[in-house]
Amino acid sequence: MRRKPRIAGLVAAAVAVLAVPLVASPAQADTVRAKPYYESGNYAVQFLGTVSSDGAGKYRIQGTLYATCPSSIVPPEVTLGYGANSGGWHYETFACNGDKIPATIDITGDRPSGDKVDLIVGAAGGILHTWGYGKKVIVDPGV
Repeated sequence: MRRKPRIAGLVAAAVAVLAVPLVASPAQADTVRAKPYYESGNYAVQFLGTVSSDGAGKYRIQGTLYATCPSSIVPPEVTLGYGANSGGWHYETFACNGDKIPATIDITGDRPSGDKVDLIVGAAGGILHTWGYGKKVIVDPGV
C-alpha cells in the first residue's frame, strides 16, 4: 500500500517538471489592432487593421485603407506609411478617388527582434500636391 503514495508523488513531480517550462516561456506574439487616421479640410484617411509578428525578425500588416478626398485638377493621393521603429519608412500610395479605395492591405516587413512597428497615414492634393500626415501610431506585436 505504501507504493501508491510513491507513484502519486512521482506523477506529481513529473507534472510539476512539465509545467515549469510553460510558466517560464518567453513572451508570445500578439495581433494588435491599429487605426491611424488623418483629417484636414475635405480629406479624411484611416487605416483599420492589425499588426502581428510574422516569425523571427518579421511583421505583418493587414487591413483596409479608407479615404475621402475633394475633386481637384491634380488628382489627390492617399498613403499608408509603415516600417520598423528603428528603421526607415515604406509607403503604399493610391489615387484617392480611384477604384482601388478602399484598398486592401497585406504587407510583410523586416524588423530587428523585439522592435516595434510604426504606422502613419496621409493625403496629398491641390495645386502644390503637398502631403499632410496624421500622428504616428507605434504598435508592439511582440516577439
